[in-house]
Amino acid sequence: MPVHSTAPTTDNEAPSASKSSAEPAPTVNLLSSLLHLIGIDVGGSESNSSASEASKSTTTALAASASPTPTTSSTAATAASTGDSTNGVPGTGITNADNTAVTCWKKDYTLTREELAKDFEITCPNNVTFSDGVMQWSMDQSCGGVGLKYARNDIWYGRSTITIKSASMPGAATAFIRGVPGKDEIDLEWVGLNTKLTETTYFVGGIHVNNDVEADRKPLGDTDFSKTFVEFSIDFTEKQTQWYMDGKVIRTLVNDPSKKYPTNARAWIMNVWNGGGVSPAWAGVTDWTKGPATAQITRLSYESYC
Repeated sequence: MPVHSTAPTTDNEAPSASKSSAEPAPTVNLLSSLLHLIGIDVGGSESNSSASEASKSTTTALAASASPTPTTSSTAATAASTGDSTNGVPGTGITNADNTAVTCWKKDYTLTREELAKDFEITCPNNVTFSDGVMQWSMDQSCGGVGLKYARNDIWYGRSTITIKSASMPGAATAFIRGVPGKDEIDLEWVGLNTKLTETTYFVGGIHVNNDVEADRKPLGDTDFSKTFVEFSIDFTEKQTQWYMDGKVIRTLVNDPSKKYPTNARAWIMNVWNGGGVSPAWAGVTDWTKGPATAQITRLSYESYC
């Protein structure tokens, strides 16, 4: 496209062809100076069309220098290799020994009220305290269920982990649960009646399923879970559920089409509650004179499967 002068004119002086050819338009003069500075000599007798071609070349060169060359984002590449969900890149690492799940994101919680309140509903908040990295749940007669309930709607299959010292008071039940009581539910529980037993139970549609070879309640060595911090996990996938203690599998439930499986155990709940008020034969007779029933937690994490 020809380069046109935009110099103002008056009613008495219209632009003429002879004037345009004798005196290059200001734009052309400016362009010639610019080309001369970068080593291209454009004579004053050059036509407007020649100047136009030079202008187009210069404009293209300047535009190219102003536009960065596309590059691959190193952040995205790193995210793809590490599974950093904050960059929207799903992880690729197999998370359990049976290769049944892939990690999408993982969160290790800082045990403070402010941090936990971002993701959890704290039940009976006055009975939940924090000190030196330890969260404590204290159940008394003022509140029969103290703990946390996950408040976000962004989890389903995944591995939930807690390091916990259970409550020892007779009648107290310390629970770490995937799912909702009365519906599909996967449990780890410890009761005050016998603090050396760990329970690995599951429910489908609110019905306690106990048709597997392994018993629901079992001792795991000689550990008193009310006196020792122990790490427990529930690894819940579409194909199977595994219960872990200190990184070792203590029970496996395979999703067998001929049996019931707690597919919809999406919720995540943990607490100390009055089990003796429901079943004294199971949890012990609740004795408030020995209360409060206290459980302590030093670690809480969740690993979401894609």
